[in-house]
Amino acid sequence: QLASYQSTNSNDSRKRTFAEFAGTVISARGASVEITLEDVDITGGEITQEFGSPWNNNLEQARRGQIWVQNGSTTSIDLLRVDFVDGFGDEGGAIWTRDSAGPLTITDCTFENCSVREAGGYEGYGGAIYRNGGELTITNTSFVGCEADRRGGAIYAFGGGTRTITDCTFENCRVQNATEAWGGALCLLESPTAIITGSTFTGNASES
Repeated sequence: QLASYQSTNSNDSRKRTFAEFAGTVISARGASVEITLEDVDITGGEITQEFGSPWNNNLEQARRGQIWVQNGSTTSIDLLRVDFVDGFGDEGGAIWTRDSAGPLTITDCTFENCSVREAGGYEGYGGAIYRNGGELTITNTSFVGCEADRRGGAIYAFGGGTRTITDCTFENCRVQNATEAWGGALCLLESPTAIITGSTFTGNASES
């Protein structure tokens, strides 16, 4: 399903909770769309996708987080004052995007207790965010208690596109793996530019 909500009243402080959704709140595959969420709480939920089915009856399953975008060549995601709580998957507990050149912009958001676990050949990367390609801009956002099995307790990002992180907080995020543990808070790979300013890192750990 694709769900989008944006408040039309600048004085409206109410938030909608999507906890009643069984699975992901937003999913888009092979589409170029604009996704905007503003003043929303997203609690729990994971998506189980059967890759290949029903095209070739391959029931290989992968669990993704609360926002899921694949092959969206110009899909843009704009998140303002969104709280993600208890997102879970095997890659990207809250947000998973792959092969998308469109920007991902996150402002005044919270990621709390989002986590990923390695399973079924999927890597356990990005406790809150898994990002492959495209611009990533995060401002005044907190990541608290997020965990990954292998890389990026809060964020795992690789491929082209600048990563800009400004005035953010990373607290008690961790990676724990006996053979590979990279980036208790951040794991940023193969990016031409990463700019991190005014941000605080407290109690994060990478343990192997």
